[in-house]
Amino acid sequence: MMNFTIFPYPVRGAGKLMVISAAALWMTSCASYKGIESSAHLRMPSDYETTSSLPAQGGLWPDSAWPKQLGGESLQTLVDEALADNPSMQTAAARIAAAAAATHAARAAGSPVIDASFKSTYQRYTENGIIPPPLGGTFNSDNTLTLNFSYDFDFWGRHTADLRSALAQEKVAEADQQAARLALTTSIAHGWLQLAREYAQLDLSRQQITVRQKIDHLTQLRFAAGLDTQTENQQAQQQLENLRAEEAQLTETIMLTRNQLAALLGKGPDRGQKIERPLLPQHTVMELPADLPLNLLGRRADLVAARWRVEAMQSDIQSAKAQFYPNINLTAFAGFSSLGLAELLDSGSRIVGVGPAIRVPIFGGGALRALCMKRRIKRNRCVPVSSSMFISMLPPKLPLTACNWRASANRSALPICCPCWRAKSHHWRSVEANLMPVSSALMPVSA
Repeated sequence: MMNFTIFPYPVRGAGKLMVISAAALWMTSCASYKGIESSAHLRMPSDYETTSSLPAQGGLWPDSAWPKQLGGESLQTLVDEALADNPSMQTAAARIAAAAAATHAARAAGSPVIDASFKSTYQRYTENGIIPPPLGGTFNSDNTLTLNFSYDFDFWGRHTADLRSALAQEKVAEADQQAARLALTTSIAHGWLQLAREYAQLDLSRQQITVRQKIDHLTQLRFAAGLDTQTENQQAQQQLENLRAEEAQLTETIMLTRNQLAALLGKGPDRGQKIERPLLPQHTVMELPADLPLNLLGRRADLVAARWRVEAMQSDIQSAKAQFYPNINLTAFAGFSSLGLAELLDSGSRIVGVGPAIRVPIFGGGALRALCMKRRIKRNRCVPVSSSMFISMLPPKLPLTACNWRASANRSALPICCPCWRAKSHHWRSVEANLMPVSSALMPVSA
C-alpha cells in the first residue's frame, strides 16, 4: 500500500494534487480483481415445472391464527406461552438486536466524524536536539486542544456495499426469527395433536380391554362347559394381558409427550401435567393454493433467509472490489497548541489545518484478490444451498391429494363396518354364541 498525505492543503498546490491523484489512479492498475467471476446463479420459481404435479385447487394459505383454527383456545394458549418463554425465541431476538447494531455501525461509517481531543505531556527537553535554548534542558508541558473533523469519501461504493450487506444480514436475522417461531409453533401443534391421538388410542385400548374381558369371561364359561380347551382359555387371558400392557405403555407415552410439550413451553415437567386433554379436530379437506412455488418462496422464512444471505454475500463482494480503488479521506482540525498551560488559550496559540489523505493499493493486490475470491466462493457455495432448500420443499406437497383420498376411503368404510359390528353384537346378545366375531368386527371400527 502507498499513502499520500497532503496536510495542510494550500490553494497554490491544487495542480500538484491533481497530478498525485492521477498517479494514484494509474497505480491502482497494479492491483486488479479481473478474472474473479461468479459461477453460481440463483434460480427463479418459474424454472421449476409444477403445473401438472401441483395443480391449483383454490386453497388458501394459513394465516397467523392457524393454531386457534386447528385446536381452539387450548392450542393457541400453548403457542402464545411458548413464544413468550422459549429460550430459542429470546436467542433469535438477541440476534436481531446484534444485526441492527451492525447496521447502525455500517451506516455511521459513511458519515462525517467530529470529535474533540486534549493532549498534555510534561517532559524534559533534550539539550542536543531540535529544541533550541533556553527550552533545551528544561521541563515543560506540551499541550494541544483541538476540534477534529474527518470524512471518508465513498467514491467507489464501499460504504454503500457494507451498508447493504448489514441490512441484508438484519433481514436474515428477522427471517431466522420467523423460521424459529414457525418451527416452535408447528412443534407444539404436532405435540398437541400427538397427545390427542395418544389419548384416543388409550380410549380405544380401554374399550378393547372391556371387550376382551367379556371374551375371557365367555371363554371360561365355555371351558367349564367343555366347549373350549385349556389352550383357548389361556390364549384369551394372554390377549387380555397384552392389552393391559399396551394400556400401560400408552399411559407412559402420554406422560412423555406432556414433558416434551412442557420443554417447548420453556417450563418444567409439572407444567406439562397441567395441560388439558386435547381433542382431535374435525377432518377438513386440504387444497393447494395457486402459484405454489412463487408463494412458497415468499412465505417460507427459511427460504427468505437463504435469499437474503446471498444478497449479503453479493454486497460483501462489491465491498471487496471497492478496496482495489484509492481511498480518499478529508481531515481538518482547529484549536490551540502551546508549551505550558498558561498560554494554551491565548490567541497566538491558535492552530488550524485541512487536507486529504489518499491510500492507494499497489503491491497489496494479492491479499485483496484473496479476499475477493474468498467472498466469491462463499457466495457460490450458498447459492446451490438456497436452490436445494427450495427443491426439497416441493416433494412433501405431492402426497396431499393421496392423503385426502385415503381419509375419504376410511370415512367410506366406517358406515360399512359399524352395521356389521352392531349385527354381530345383537346376535351375541340373543344367543350364547362365540364373542370372537363381535370383537373382530369392532377392530376396524375402532381403528
